[in-house]
Amino acid sequence: MKKFHTKRLLTSSVLATFASVGAANATGYVDDEAGFGFELLLGGMVGQQQSQFDTDDDNAVTQDLNNSGNKSSGVSPAVLAELNYTFANKKTQIFLGQQEENIVRGQDQVELGITQMVGEYSQLELAYFPKLPGFSETWQDPYLTGSARQKTDADSSGFRVAWRYLFDTPLTLRYGFAAADIENERSGQAFGLDANEQKLMQRDGKYHRISAEILAYDEDGFTVTPQLTYTKADTDGDAMAFDAYAFGLETTYSFAERHFTSIYINYAKRDYKGRNPIFNQTQGDDDFGINAIYGYAQPFDFENTSVYLMASYDKGDSNIEFYQSKSLGLLMGVAYEF
Repeated sequence: MKKFHTKRLLTSSVLATFASVGAANATGYVDDEAGFGFELLLGGMVGQQQSQFDTDDDNAVTQDLNNSGNKSSGVSPAVLAELNYTFANKKTQIFLGQQEENIVRGQDQVELGITQMVGEYSQLELAYFPKLPGFSETWQDPYLTGSARQKTDADSSGFRVAWRYLFDTPLTLRYGFAAADIENERSGQAFGLDANEQKLMQRDGKYHRISAEILAYDEDGFTVTPQLTYTKADTDGDAMAFDAYAFGLETTYSFAERHFTSIYINYAKRDYKGRNPIFNQTQGDDDFGINAIYGYAQPFDFENTSVYLMASYDKGDSNIEFYQSKSLGLLMGVAYEF
């Protein structure tokens, strides 16, 4: 059975849900108890996607550049984990694992970081994520036609900082930085581009993201949080560099003590910097995504345990058909907190 290659669409949303629950329960301490803690989610995902950058074997060959790739579907295990240590004052915590941020490029990252309470609700958080070989893949030359495209690692490393509930207000500010490296970058070689044109297609570079969100409503277990995000991709190739502007809206609802729901809707617009020499025009993208999550705490009265069900849909439109994409996924999992 084929593996589902778009797990980031699901796992990042589940982690964001964990973060939302934690933020909503903030009471002047970063955690209720001092000492070590461990959170683990085990589950499975099933989904389908269509993208020229999907590295599924069924998508290795494209006959031309006037389509958005072959559809691929399959299943994959979901394993999310975080180890943390809370100091005796319960205002400082260090952590290692997968956090809710998907840092600039939308990928799950394994991070090492620290969270510090700086007010009754206000938190400062700093995290670093290293390069992990094999964690993410792409095609060496996505524009090769008629033959199987070869995979290569797409590594990134960087850091993020967040100030949640700034000065004990509903405002949260975030900044993330990532340096991206395509191990064997050969974009445009098979198309016959000259050296200068190939340089325009280089995907290595630096990514910056700034976001602001505000807890606009929080009553009777229901919250509404709008978010604005700006991302700058400063890549080696001008055709791949872009400025992106996004608006997101998250609503959560907790009821009957054990039930939790979350819906997150996001729209993003990307404006690219330079002309794409393969398609002879400048790329422009519009992305839409929606994630819906249901969680149930303490099933069968098992303490520190929750079950989750999540559905995810993402659609990327572009003025160049090659860059259009679509994905749909479903995750079921059991989370346990030690």
